[in-house]
Amino acid sequence: MVDYSKWKDIEISDDEDDTHPNIDTPSLFRWRHQARVERMEQAEQEKKQFEMQKQSYGARLADCKKKIAEKDGDLEQLQKQLKELEMEGIEIKKRDDELRLKEKKTPWNVDTISKEGFQKTVINKNINKRKDENLTEEERAEKMKNFVKDNEKLIKQLECLENVDPRGCSASFFVKIQDCVPEYKAEFEKEIRDFIARIKKRAEEKIQEAIAEQEEEDRKERLGPGGLDPAEVFEELPECLKKCFESRDIKLLQETILTLPEKDAKYHMKRCVDSGLWVPDGGVKSEEEETKESEPIYSESPENASK
Repeated sequence: MVDYSKWKDIEISDDEDDTHPNIDTPSLFRWRHQARVERMEQAEQEKKQFEMQKQSYGARLADCKKKIAEKDGDLEQLQKQLKELEMEGIEIKKRDDELRLKEKKTPWNVDTISKEGFQKTVINKNINKRKDENLTEEERAEKMKNFVKDNEKLIKQLECLENVDPRGCSASFFVKIQDCVPEYKAEFEKEIRDFIARIKKRAEEKIQEAIAEQEEEDRKERLGPGGLDPAEVFEELPECLKKCFESRDIKLLQETILTLPEKDAKYHMKRCVDSGLWVPDGGVKSEEEETKESEPIYSESPENASK
């Protein structure tokens, strides 16, 4: 009858049967594993020390018996030493039995339940394969060429099974098309429809790409000295400022700026300058200030300064 009792008590560090919800499970597993490793090291060290003690005892016992046999030294003293060694041998035998029993009762664990036969590491790599629908005609032809090259033996086996010359496949196909075989004609028309659909799809994609590229180029050309798009800045202006820029009335713009809060006026005019909608030094100069630089119209007004 097979004894399965040795499988009942196996020590596993990550056994979750008695893990409390409030205890950090990974830390508990590490503590258990560390404690088990320390116990194994202590038992191994104890075993090594006992083996050294046994070897020392065996050497001393053999030396004592040799001296008694050769009558080398005090015989009475040697007999007394032999009795002491025999008593020590009994203790060593007892200690040996205790260690064997202790080792037998020690639960198995992942390090002692089996021995490593070999190691093998496998790393799976993701192979990014492009779908057939995204391939160009040239890529499809190259793929088919490689397929035929890689499966040349299978193709030859198929030729032998079908007993048909591969060179006759193309001619046979077109003959059946001319004879209006429904299956071949339907497949041929399907291929034509798919080809036309791919051309239309690619044409639309090319048009959208061209439009997006042109819009990006136009936007870059519109960017002002501060890197802002004047169209976007204009759309974000208040209605009163939009009317000023649409009418190109500088006087109205100056009056409108004075009616706005100072913070808002500076913010909007700063964006107008950065986008190129307004050039501070490009306005009409008065006759009295022809030799002086005109100040930006969003400078602090007298009313705000008095405040």
